[in-house]
Amino acid sequence: MTCPDCPDAAENETIPDDAATGDPHIITTLREAKAGHTRKIDGVVVDATTANAILTVYDAATPKTRAKIAGLPLTVMVSLAWNLLRADAEGDPR
Repeated sequence: MTCPDCPDAAENETIPDDAATGDPHIITTLREAKAGHTRKIDGVVVDATTANAILTVYDAATPKTRAKIAGLPLTVMVSLAWNLLRADAEGDPR
């Protein structure tokens, strides 16, 4: 299947998953994505900006919270990270 609006989509499908939800190496995989290496988690290609957002929240968390974050599905990690970073940027004391 080809898509004129997304020529890289077929290529992205061929990239194997580097990690999945619950994988103990998911944070390492995110650090690699942050460094600019193409990584795929739960079937989704993760860009450096998104990986950086997740890791910013993860690195600021307590060890107990880090374990919870690392166990979340990627979509929930992304949503959590952007919501917390947006709230911080807007001065919302969550």
